Amino acid sequence: MNLLAIGGTAIAILVALLGLQTWRLDSAQDELAGERARFVAFTEQVRVAGERAEQAAKEQTAKNEELRKRKEKDHAKALASLDAQYAAFRLRVRAGNDATRSFLRASTADPGADSRVEYSRKVLDREITDAVRELREGFERLRGEVADDSEPYDRATEVARTARDWALRAGRP
Repeated sequence: MNLLAIGGTAIAILVALLGLQTWRLDSAQDELAGERARFVAFTEQVRVAGERAEQAAKEQTAKNEELRKRKEKDHAKALASLDAQYAAFRLRVRAGNDATRSFLRASTADPGADSRVEYSRKVLDREITDAVRELREGFERLRGEVADDSEPYDRATEVARTARDWALRAGRP
């Protein structure tokens, strides 16, 4: 064989290999561009989902706070009313007045009447004290429940912020 034929064949093989490598490089760059586009779409989805979750958590926290304030206000009114009635009762007892008149009706002429209930001063004092204690315990229990209800939303807010921050940082070199 002639040296020129061998050289021509070698050049043809090199050109074919160069074409093959060029084709592989182009397809790899196209694949990389597709992956980048999918990654950008993914980071956008994560950002949007994070913002939605954060907004939902803020709304739920605001609702819980509003509910807590309203319940505290109602509880404070009820306690103030009970405390005032109880204080007035105690003052009348200390003054020696007939303290039960403002709280209890007079004894009925008919002992079988079901519409009235009579209490002694000692029983009434104990019942009012128990009622105030139960009301305070109920308020503390409600306060604990509201705090427990808001805790998952606080955690959801943190997760949403972390996901959003990660998605925003991921696109940067």
